[in-house]
Order: sequence, then C-alpha cells, then structure tokens
Amino acid sequence: MTLVISQVILMPFFSQESENQADTAQVQNEQVVPSVSAENVKSEKQLKKERLEQEKLEKKRQKEEKIRLQKEAKEKAREEARIKKEEERLKAEKKKKLEKAKKVKFNDVAYRSAVGSGDFENALFMLESVKKPDIALELDRGMLLHFLGEYLMASEKMESTTTAIDDAFTKSIMASFASATLNENISSYTGNIYEYLLVDAFNALNYYNMGDVESALSRVNRVGDKQREYAAKYGEIALRDDSSAKDEKDVADSLSKMNARVNPDEFLPPKPTEKNLYKTSPFADYLQIVLAAQNGSYVDDFIVRELKTVAPQVSCESADLKGNKGRVEVLALTGSIAQRHSIPGVDSEGRPIINSIDFDPKKIAINPNQGLYINTYIPFGGFPVFLKYDWPVFDRNSIQSNVMVSNVTLISKDGVRSEIPVLLEDFDMDCENDVAVKARKAARRSITRSTITKITAYLSSYAIVEAAKSRSELAAALAEVASIPALNAIDLKEIADVRQCVAFPSKAYCAGFTCEPGVYQVEVKYSDGRIDRIDNVVVKKGKPVLVESMGCRAVPVDEGK
Repeated sequence: MTLVISQVILMPFFSQESENQADTAQVQNEQVVPSVSAENVKSEKQLKKERLEQEKLEKKRQKEEKIRLQKEAKEKAREEARIKKEEERLKAEKKKKLEKAKKVKFNDVAYRSAVGSGDFENALFMLESVKKPDIALELDRGMLLHFLGEYLMASEKMESTTTAIDDAFTKSIMASFASATLNENISSYTGNIYEYLLVDAFNALNYYNMGDVESALSRVNRVGDKQREYAAKYGEIALRDDSSAKDEKDVADSLSKMNARVNPDEFLPPKPTEKNLYKTSPFADYLQIVLAAQNGSYVDDFIVRELKTVAPQVSCESADLKGNKGRVEVLALTGSIAQRHSIPGVDSEGRPIINSIDFDPKKIAINPNQGLYINTYIPFGGFPVFLKYDWPVFDRNSIQSNVMVSNVTLISKDGVRSEIPVLLEDFDMDCENDVAVKARKAARRSITRSTITKITAYLSSYAIVEAAKSRSELAAALAEVASIPALNAIDLKEIADVRQCVAFPSKAYCAGFTCEPGVYQVEVKYSDGRIDRIDNVVVKKGKPVLVESMGCRAVPVDEGK
C-alpha cells in the first residue's frame, strides 16, 4: 500500500520537471531563430552580389569571345585570301615556267654551263625538251630536283634511275670487256661506277629531308652492298689491259700496207692501278653512320673503321654519343663536278701531238677540242691520210668550281661555337679515277678500230682511183674527190665516250658539334662570301641530327633558309 502511494506522489514531481525543461528549450529556440534568419539574409545579399558580378564577367567574357572569333574570322579570311593569291601566283608562275620550258631547247654546251654556274632551274627547263633522255640526263634531273628542294620528285626520279642503272651496269661491263673494238658511244649509257653507287646515297638525302629516316637508311645501306659486289666481280677486270696479239697484228698489218712508220701504242694512257678503283665512298659511309645513329639502329663497326681509314679527318662521334648529349652533323655540298672530255690533240705546251714521216705542218689536221689526228703521209698515194684516235681524258685545270666551305657555326641562346669543316669526299677525284680506269681500254679500242677501218677504206678508195686513171685524169680526180666524204665519215664516228652526270657536286664537306639537347641555328660560310642559314635545328638526347647545306646552288650572298 505504501509503495503505491509513493508512486502516486512522485509522478507529479517528474511531470513538473519535464514541463520546466520543455519551457526552457522553447525559450532557447525562440532566441536562436532570430540569429539564423539574420545570417541567411546576409548570405542571400552576398550571393546576389556575386551572381551579378558573375553575370557581368560572363557578359564581358562573351563580348571578348565574340571579338576574338570575329578577329579569327577576319584573320582566317585574310589567310585564305593570301593562300588563294599565293596559289594563283604559283599557278601563274608554273604556267609561265612551262611556257618558258617549251621555248627552251636542249643545248649541251648551254646546259653544262647552266649546271656549272648553279642555275639549276634553267638547266631543268632544258631537260624538259629532251624527249628520250638517257640515264645520265635522268640522273641529272634527279640531282637538280634535289638541289631545288623538290625532294619527293627527286626521290621518284632517282628510284627509277637506280633501277635502270642497276639493270644496265653489269651488262655493260661484260659487254665492253668482251669486245676490243666496241664503240662505247653507240651503246646505251649505263653510268660510271661512282654514279652507279652514289645515286643511292643522294637519294637517302631526299628521304631524310622528307622526314623518313628509316627509308633514307635503307637507301644508303645499298651502297656498301653494291660496292663490295663490284669490287669482287669486276675490280680485276677493270684493271685488265685488254690487248690481244690478234688486234696488235691487225693494226701492224694495216699500217704496213700504208708504209706508215708509226707506233700508235706510244700514245696510250698509263695503266690503271688499284688506287684508281672506286672501292669505298666516305660520303656514303658518313651518311650510313649518322642515319643509323639517328634512327636508333645498329651502327656497323666495319663502316666506322672503314671511314676512319679512308677519311681519318672525319669525326665518327655520332656512332657513340655519351651521356645526355646530342650532336649536330653539318653536310655541305659545293660546286659542280669536273667533266671528262676528248683528248685535245695538243700536249701540255699547246704543241700538236703528231708522229709522221715527211712532217709538213700544212698537212696536219688538228682539232683542238676533239681527237688526236696522226699524219701517215703515203708517198705512193699522193695525198696524206690522217688516222683519228680519241679517248676520254681528265684535266684538273678544267675543274669548274674552287668554292670551299670556310666555316660552320652553331648558334644558340647560350652562345656561339665554330668549326672549320673537313673534306669528306672529292667527287672530282672520283671522276678522275674513273677516267684513268677507262682511258687505256678506250684508247686501245680506238686505235684498233680507227686504224683497221680507215686504212681498209682508204685502200679501197685508192684502188678505185687507180682504176679510174686508166680512163682519164678527170675520172681519177672525180673518184678521189668522191672518196673523201666516206673517209671523213669514219673520223666523225670516232668520238670518245665522255658521257657522265654533270649535276653531281664537286666536293662534300662536313663538320660536327656535340651539344646539349635544344634548338639551334646553323650558319655555313662559303669561300665565295655566301652564308647559308638553317634555323630551328632540333637536337635530341643521345642522337645526331643531320643538316644539309646546298653550296652548289646559285644563290645570293647571305641567303638564309
């Protein structure tokens, strides 16, 4: 009973306490509410202000964007107009060039002069008029396009020329060595040994300048393969004298029939030696090393050793770059290759080269530009007979260009470095050695061919004249006059084979700079005062970059790229 009462008494107490707590909470709530509402009002004002500022900034941004787009549209319109104008100009220029090309006719002397002076564009115009150019002119076309910066067209032309020259070269070697009286001029031109090999090296430069390093490397790798094949198969044959007892007897018998006391062998050029063989190309070796290193390919130690042997002055540093360094390799081409020509018919002092009996200057026929005429005056014939012999010769005094590379400079924001370039390959010497290998064989063929053919024709004519004498002196005189054109025609056919690619450069120089990765400018200074500037040369870590300078072009002084 007591327990129940206690519960009844305590219940009101707890109820009152709960009510007091609720009242306190209500008062607290009423005090807090006004404070939160004030902050909300302040926040809304701030947000409104920020929204207005954002809207203002957005309008400003939209206005600026509109102005920018309008400006870009105007610039785009101007650029399109400029491009259109440039296209129209190029189109008109191309049309003008085509019209000019149609008027320009190929003339060998004018063509060689244009190439020698670096006027490659005019030389190219002349080639356009040649309907069926031989391999030499096709190779010229490829070289001229390269020098004019038309790398795609140059590579296409060199590819087709390479195929043609490869097919014809080995056949021509065997055919020419098989016949002692073959007239080289009547056969298709198949290229000289250095042309046969170096066309791939120059084509590698076309691909490199188009940004295709891998294709460039594959082209220059061909050179070594072809060179080793040539040396193994044809090196010994090239040095062979190619004289036969039968040919010598036929020549001696023909001369004895004319009572001609002359020994044509005394005019023979010297025998070629191993030094005259084109065994390796420093130019191709250098390109192979640089391109392999740039492509990240294996650099052949054999090629490095070979280059160090044949051109010890040339650095092979690109083959093994150390640390974080890169390297700039500068290749500079100068001049126009020297040209072979016919034997001049005079000695070094300008005197006629002649061997005759009853020497009479009035009876000497000398052509100062072409061919050696030997007077074999025949006492019983009544008039002199001249035997014309001709073969290719090389005269270093005839080299067209003496321009050299005097200095190469590497310029960056950190400073300037200079190098004196070194001679990489002398293409004039390549031509000279090629002539030395061929001249003696060509001379023997000319002596054999001209002596037998001319004397046989003369004796036939002499017999006709003698028969005519039985009728009358007038008939004999007419027969003698009639025989002269036929005899002269034999001499007209006796011309040395002096065909070659005339658009090869005279020399190749190189210089190199090992440097930090970055962007550089290269200046190549030539001995004639020209400066070739190449900008934006990008050097990467651990790799070389190749820069080609065309010093063989006819360009103004201080021209930059």
